[in-house]
Amino acid sequence: RRRIREDVLDYNYGYLVFKTTKLFFSKSLGTHIAHNRLLNEANIKKGFEKLVGLQQMLLFEGLEVLTNLVVVFIILWVFAIMAGLVLIGGIVTFMLLVYIIASLFLNQQVLKVCTPLDKKWRHFNRYRNERWENIERVKNAAKEEDELLKIKEMYQTIITPDKKFWLSFIDKISYRDMFIVLVVSSIIGYGVFQVWHDQLTLGLLVPLFFWSRSLAQNLWGIGEVEYQINYASPSIFSFKKALSLPTGLKTYKNPILLKPDFNCQIEFKNVGYTYPRKSNVKN
Repeated sequence: RRRIREDVLDYNYGYLVFKTTKLFFSKSLGTHIAHNRLLNEANIKKGFEKLVGLQQMLLFEGLEVLTNLVVVFIILWVFAIMAGLVLIGGIVTFMLLVYIIASLFLNQQVLKVCTPLDKKWRHFNRYRNERWENIERVKNAAKEEDELLKIKEMYQTIITPDKKFWLSFIDKISYRDMFIVLVVSSIIGYGVFQVWHDQLTLGLLVPLFFWSRSLAQNLWGIGEVEYQINYASPSIFSFKKALSLPTGLKTYKNPILLKPDFNCQIEFKNVGYTYPRKSNVKN
């Protein structure tokens, strides 16, 4: 298993490196300049790292948790049918439906709120990295204190709404977890009620408790996986958007190929450039 995991990780990482580099290099210089706020090294690096980490997590941890959840769900339904307690299967199905609906709602909120925040984070990261890489300019201009204050102000401006959202997100997840505990407790309580009225043997109550508890644990595991997906999604979507930009070059199916020793002249006629009109531009 470890050897297979290592082979899969090596292949996946190599493929992502090659594919990302190929798409990044395929953009024309004009595209890189026109979309430099999106198509830049900081944004590509962040999205690439998030994608690699997310794929590794889903490939092993996420797949294992999801498989366990499906198995436990099937076992609980088989138990409910054999014990004549179809209501338990209905309760479990209802819990999963509510969980899925709540997850879809939370995912939509993440994309709605975090996408513009991620854009601000990209700007902040690029600004910070440029100051780190060009430390000579900062030192020669004696701008250490000014740049430090600027970075601090930018960080505080972004982290305040970002932290507010994620704290609210965590609270909503907590409500969902409380709902899971409530449903599992009701299943156990229903089993105890059936035992009390001699509709279920005490020996069947033990597996009911075990599998119900396993269902809750796997749902909490899915919740952790979902949290990691939501946290990485804005950066990955930005990464995808950047690499999906048009190349900026017009290609033809049957181009005319010139020989290496062919002498030609390139002449530009009526070429000009105008700056975009802005109301706040001063002469």
